[in-house]
Amino acid sequence: MNVNEVVQRITKLQLNGEDLRAQAYNEALMAAIHIVESQGRTHLNKNQQRMLQEVIKQYDITKPKTVLHALEHLSMIAFLLDEMDEVTEEDCIMVAQVFLDWALKQEDV
Repeated sequence: MNVNEVVQRITKLQLNGEDLRAQAYNEALMAAIHIVESQGRTHLNKNQQRMLQEVIKQYDITKPKTVLHALEHLSMIAFLLDEMDEVTEEDCIMVAQVFLDWALKQEDV
């Protein structure tokens, strides 16, 4: 099964509804899709995955969701470089690439 097929299957599991449980469930599915997609393109180590999840979490709080807005969030990666142990500048570059790819897909949705 390729990445697109996995993403399609996960997408079909989404719930309809506006209640908080449905929203939380759907957000978890979207996180799973993101992980599947990012693993398919680029293998991130644990530090990079932690950084990426933190940047996405902060980005998801904001509106609007545009790539230009996502560029502003790249400073978050530099902040995490100082805050997280064992993170290198190379990690930051990898995370920035994956994050911007992800943000571009969010704009299309």
